[in-house]
Amino acid sequence: MRATPGAANRTLSVLSKMCTLAETWGLRDPGTNPVRGIERYRERSRQRFLSAQDVSRLGQVLAEAEAQRIESPSVLALIRLLLYTGARLGEILALRWDWIDWSRSLVRLPESKTGEKWLYLPPPAVALLQGLPRQEGHPYVLPGRVQGQPVVNPQKPWRRLRAAAGLQGCASA
Repeated sequence: MRATPGAANRTLSVLSKMCTLAETWGLRDPGTNPVRGIERYRERSRQRFLSAQDVSRLGQVLAEAEAQRIESPSVLALIRLLLYTGARLGEILALRWDWIDWSRSLVRLPESKTGEKWLYLPPPAVALLQGLPRQEGHPYVLPGRVQGQPVVNPQKPWRRLRAAAGLQGCASA
């Protein structure tokens, strides 16, 4: 798997976890993980920033998907909020209504990757959030298919939308 170092490293991680669990569950002798000590490939960091044309095409694709009702409204709102705020995916997925400070256009994220943080909401994000329907007794801004749970895995719709907008080389949501 030398040609795909990222995939090779992920494969090693999965195999290592499987063997470690097998040891924990008594299915392997302790300390016999064959993956331990295998050196990982060096990976190059990948960054791709969207150009103004990319954002415009994505905006058109999101509008078409919304008009034709071919994607979940929660997923479409998720992608827009990511674009408007620059927040991490997990931060928007976990977003709760009671974290929003409407008067200051801020969100208090009690547990982000870097600890507690405040997220600025630009006017388009505030307008989007104000236009979202609230479900009675549902704490999450972006409700998922399971009652009381947020959207959990937007990867498939994001792949479809990304392809429709022609965003090759753009990272996962």
